Amino acid sequence: LLYFTATETLKSIVIIDPQWLVDAMSKVIRDGKVHVNLNQLEGTKRLVQNGSRAFRIWERKLLEKMSPRKSLDRGNSSSAFERKEFKRLGLENDLLQTFQSAVASRDFLEFVWTETHADFFIELMKTTMLLSEWKSTKETKYYLIPSLLRNNFTGRVNGCRCVFDFSSNYLPNGVFPRLTCLVVRLGSSSNRTTSTEPKVYRNFSSTEVEPGHVISLLESQINQTITLFTQDEKHARNSFSIVASMLYKINSDVMNNGLFFRVYFENPKIIGNFIREDVAKRTKLFPWFSSCELAIPTEVNVDTFLAEI
Repeated sequence: LLYFTATETLKSIVIIDPQWLVDAMSKVIRDGKVHVNLNQLEGTKRLVQNGSRAFRIWERKLLEKMSPRKSLDRGNSSSAFERKEFKRLGLENDLLQTFQSAVASRDFLEFVWTETHADFFIELMKTTMLLSEWKSTKETKYYLIPSLLRNNFTGRVNGCRCVFDFSSNYLPNGVFPRLTCLVVRLGSSSNRTTSTEPKVYRNFSSTEVEPGHVISLLESQINQTITLFTQDEKHARNSFSIVASMLYKINSDVMNNGLFFRVYFENPKIIGNFIREDVAKRTKLFPWFSSCELAIPTEVNVDTFLAEI
């Protein structure tokens, strides 16, 4: 028996069959390399433009792989999904966008989860930090699902660095996607309009959480680290506070307090020189802990934000 009490929406359903929950979540949280041959997507535009028979065959196979064969209501065959429903509802592009860009439309989620249960699963994924609001149009809402991101960032990131080092134990795979989810969600919840859309990769995210305040994060599974970059010294202290609070939230709510890390801060006067957190605090290392007049207060109340999740 499973019963979630975090929100009123979650309280509305009591789960007596955990497999029902697993089956439903796996319709969205899945490995595209296993369930969909995403490598074939590169040639899709050419096939579409040619109107080729090869594309029609590819499309049919894709939809057959993706179409859920069982209803969320077990044994109710009348509500079972069929391949023709994708075409009838015009959701082919939504399907591809979900597994190519990790951005799912509300319409797509209502289709795979049914309109009756979509609110419950969206709320559940928000609460477990697996999904965040992305953007909305007049037609529908969109949601980011970081665990579906496929591409790694290989560029260069500038800025003074703060390193969260998990190498004394290990950095679990689910931590960085959840951290990305929280930062993007914080940015989308801001009352003030930001000017740039978040950049998200499997191992990197850059999000404007309020006008002019950008939080950039890079994960290294090899080094077992997550690095925070700050391009604007005025926001360094606030950026660290936000990211640290989010990691503590993930640790307590998801990782059962089994997440261990040390924090090191780069000395901007000596590039590549990192100082332990306790030393940085004691020496009031600029720009992370100094009382410099450059530091500006943030309008983001991260404690209130996290308490509502």
